[in-house]
Amino acid sequence: MAEMDEGRPGGAECALHPGRNALRTCKRCGNFMCGTCSEGGAHWACPTCREREGIGPAFLLDRSDLTLGNLLDVCWTTFQRDWVMLSLGMFLVFAASMAGGLLSQALNFIGGVMDSMTAFVVFTIAGTLLSSLVQGVATLGFLRMCMDALSGQRADLATLFSQMSKAFRFVLIQLAGILCAVPLIILGGVGVVATLAILGVPWNSGEDVFAILSGVSAGPLAAALAVGTVVMLVPAAWLLTPLALAQPALAFRNDAGVMEILRHCFAAARGHRINIIVTLLLGAALSIVGFILCCVGLVPAVALFYVMLAGLYMALVNGLEEEGQD
Repeated sequence: MAEMDEGRPGGAECALHPGRNALRTCKRCGNFMCGTCSEGGAHWACPTCREREGIGPAFLLDRSDLTLGNLLDVCWTTFQRDWVMLSLGMFLVFAASMAGGLLSQALNFIGGVMDSMTAFVVFTIAGTLLSSLVQGVATLGFLRMCMDALSGQRADLATLFSQMSKAFRFVLIQLAGILCAVPLIILGGVGVVATLAILGVPWNSGEDVFAILSGVSAGPLAAALAVGTVVMLVPAAWLLTPLALAQPALAFRNDAGVMEILRHCFAAARGHRINIIVTLLLGAALSIVGFILCCVGLVPAVALFYVMLAGLYMALVNGLEEEGQD
């Protein structure tokens, strides 16, 4: 698989679009290319070389014509063509995740038998970190495999092992997502407490929270939980939705740091949060249906979802530079 991103040439301008910063160089002629020339980083060759080599467009959708129907049409066509290799790739991702989980459990067990709280904590953290690294490498590799298929290339299982250098950045991005979720959870809890207080439920700060909630009748408790959920989800739709693009962005961009990836995701999500949320909900529905079908359909269902997630990201970055957001 050809590397999509070269080191950014500092201060250089695009050969075809003077005034625009060059993001990488054409691997055929060496000319500097901006994001428009490489179609968001999907092409390794400049437009002139692509025309000479007969290389077609990298992806059919861009930000201007992205709809759920168009995304489904393109992704389903790709999945039908390469469903065997994509399903096998997802099966290997599941296997890698299970292996990472077993490794984490083994380290937890070792820490537990050492009869030392410090050793237990160290081995637990090490197990969690190693499990995340294994899962991250496999997931990013599969997303890159999906992107290759969506670009008209062959879905190659070897691509699963192409993202090992990004494992640490994957873990940092996961931690960033957790840190973003913590204040939202606290905000939801405040909403629950405030609602119970308004409804006249006595709240003693010295009592156990679960003991208090267990004594609340069903009506006020349901109302408080509903308010807390709404209070949490409204800001979450703005703050967390762009992070759904973080994994495909990391798989797509070879030279970007963690903060650059996060800024890029927020820029790509601007004006398209509903499309992201609907895609995620559809992916969850596909996974549930696959699980209901005696787990036989789970692997291809999740593989199709990842194809959709990769396609969604590729469409959102296609034309991003023209909007002046990246």
